[in-house]
Amino acid sequence: MKWKKLAEKLVEKAGQDEFVVERLIHDPETPAEILGFHLEQSAEKLLKAALSFSKIGFPHTHQLVVLIDLLRDHHIEVPKEFEELRILAPYAVRLRYDFIEEGAPVKKPPDFSSLLKLVKKLKKWVLSLDRK
Repeated sequence: MKWKKLAEKLVEKAGQDEFVVERLIHDPETPAEILGFHLEQSAEKLLKAALSFSKIGFPHTHQLVVLIDLLRDHHIEVPKEFEELRILAPYAVRLRYDFIEEGAPVKKPPDFSSLLKLVKKLKKWVLSLDRK
C-alpha cells in the first residue's frame, strides 16, 4: 500500500475509535478501560498516519512515545502537548488483559473528555502533514 493511501486508511480507522468514544463518553456505565483503549488506539493510528504521510516506516508497537520519538528522529516537529497522550499507554494492552487483584487500589481514570479533545487536535495536526 502506498504511503498516502496507508495514512488515509489509518486516519479513517482512528476516526472509528474516536466515534466509539464520542458515543460512550457520557454514559456513566462505560468502563474506563473502553474509553482509554479507544482513545489510545485513535492516537496510535494517527501517529502512524503522520509517519506514513511523511513516508517513514514504523514498527508494530502500541507505544505512543516510540511513535512520537520516531517522528522527531526524522525532524518532524511534534507539538509538545501531544506528549500528554502517553497517559493512555496502559490502556493499549495491559488494562485490557490484566485483571485487578482483589483489594488492589484502583487509580482514578484520566479526564477522558480532555484527552478526546487532544486526540481531535492530533488529528488536525496529522492531516496538516498531508498538505506539506
